[in-house]
Amino acid sequence: MSPRPALSTALDAFIEARRSAEAATRVELRLGETEVRALVRIREYPGIRPSELRDHLGVTSAGVTTLVDRLVERGLLRRELDTEDRRVNHIHLEVELAAA
Repeated sequence: MSPRPALSTALDAFIEARRSAEAATRVELRLGETEVRALVRIREYPGIRPSELRDHLGVTSAGVTTLVDRLVERGLLRRELDTEDRRVNHIHLEVELAAA
């Protein structure tokens, strides 16, 4: 048996284990996949504008507003008004994702 099929099998098993672990974590935290993607993006880009988050997630403006509202209500995010343009919000994490 060549190493290629064994490697392919191992990679398939890894991918499936990762998917299962991610799904279990989302269920435990009561977060959808889009919410997790949003939190990770906000961690990478603190102060991200809703329009930038919308573009990254591929959702509508209303969709990102609803998502951010929901995560603000859960205490995971906070909005801050831009000091120069009060019409603009910046989104920040309210929790440390690396914390237990």
